[in-house]
Amino acid sequence: MQTRLGIVKEIRLSADGLLAAWIECQQPSRPQPGQYLLGWAAGDLDAVLAAPLFPTELADDGFLAAGIPAAWEPGTRLELRGPLGQGYNLPSAVRRLALGAVGGSLDRLLPLIQPGLQQNMAITLYADHHPANLPSAVEIYPLTGLSEALAWADLLALDLERPHISRLRSLLNVEIDRRLPCPVQVLIRTPLTCGGLAYCGACAVAGRRHWKPACKDGPVFSLNELDW
Repeated sequence: MQTRLGIVKEIRLSADGLLAAWIECQQPSRPQPGQYLLGWAAGDLDAVLAAPLFPTELADDGFLAAGIPAAWEPGTRLELRGPLGQGYNLPSAVRRLALGAVGGSLDRLLPLIQPGLQQNMAITLYADHHPANLPSAVEIYPLTGLSEALAWADLLALDLERPHISRLRSLLNVEIDRRLPCPVQVLIRTPLTCGGLAYCGACAVAGRRHWKPACKDGPVFSLNELDW
């Protein structure tokens, strides 16, 4: 896949308090919510692996990415590969959107809020903490109430680390083999080392029939695809 150039325009803190960079880049390089880019500083021979960059905020001229390398600073020129993977799918028919941050991180869910509001969706966020600058139209509930979202929402979008998959059944209060009341899309946070080039297996997630590489088949999956 062709690489494109980007430039770090600003360094700030993300909603989760992580080091974040506003990256200016050409529009074809902008990942959609849930997708990612692999980025590395041009000419940085000390960088062993590229950094996976997920958008936490999107604009016409670039995006904000959290969890960047500490060495990046304003003016750093980047080489970007992507967008990569499967992101969230937000159908226009959705009228009630629920977001759930399992394990604390909600950065990757934030880009769904603005397009959801533009489509006149009612949006609820289930998380153990939340940023102070959320739009007032977003209702906020503790993560312990996540099971209520299944009966209310047209779509539930989750973000969680791979080890937390085993928590989902109790959080959603869903019995084994019970049909989910609404579609559930889940972004699995797992190492994305090769970006789909080598199928190294580092990012693999257990599916119902076989292991799935999150770098290519994900990192956003339909929950029905996974062994949870």
